[in-house]
Amino acid sequence: MARTRANTIVVLTLSGLSYVPIMALQGALPTEAISLGLILALPYAMGSLLGRALFDPGRAGLYSGIAYAIIAVAGVMGLPIWS
Repeated sequence: MARTRANTIVVLTLSGLSYVPIMALQGALPTEAISLGLILALPYAMGSLLGRALFDPGRAGLYSGIAYAIIAVAGVMGLPIWS
């Protein structure tokens, strides 16, 4: 389980970072976005470390249930019936 979680984090991080040079080459990366990204890198890292420290593998089912509920609510909130 831990190896799967670690692999998922690595894949998502590397795939996300691979977009930066692609966007820069296309001219779709304004200076403001780079600045904001650098400013938010520290809080992101701190949140990741805090989440890792708080995660209890014995309660993985609870975390999965909460994640699925959040995804479901986001899906319902994104429906076009609300606008």
